Amino acid sequence: MSNIRRTGGFTLIELMITVTVAAVVMAIALPSFTQLIRSNRVSSTANELIATIMLARTEAIRSPGGAAVCTSTDGASCDAAGDWSGGWIVFQDRDSDGLPTGADDTLLKYVQPTDAVEIDAVAAGGGVDNRLIRFDQRGRLMGLQRQMSVQAEECSGKALRSELVVRPTGQVSLDRERKACL
Repeated sequence: MSNIRRTGGFTLIELMITVTVAAVVMAIALPSFTQLIRSNRVSSTANELIATIMLARTEAIRSPGGAAVCTSTDGASCDAAGDWSGGWIVFQDRDSDGLPTGADDTLLKYVQPTDAVEIDAVAAGGGVDNRLIRFDQRGRLMGLQRQMSVQAEECSGKALRSELVVRPTGQVSLDRERKACL
């Protein structure tokens, strides 16, 4: 009788086959996972934008001067450039000047957007300041209807763009159907 014991474990061939199969599965799954991450970034940014616009509308009804949302990169003042991708603030505009600089104005919220997301705003009819969305004491939009689009910076023509509309009544709607990036 021989005293040779077989020890448990993997052979080098079995290990190489397992690593090869894992690499193939990862190569197939990674592009889909990247697409999912981009889609979630767009969704979360669009939802955050809707929530802050609705906060401004609610506060406008409560405040004698109304309220507004404007582009901001520092979280304290409105930017002249009007780049929504850099962030935005919500403030009560008690002196009705459209700026959060008054003594009685109250800064309510500062939002820094998710990285790798672009946000654009367009006013119906043109000629309106696209860096500011103001509501009066009745919760109605001051100025013309706004259309905003949120899309991933890198999307390769895929359907990774959401559009939302701020109507003159103050209602915000999100188009649930994703569109191809611009």
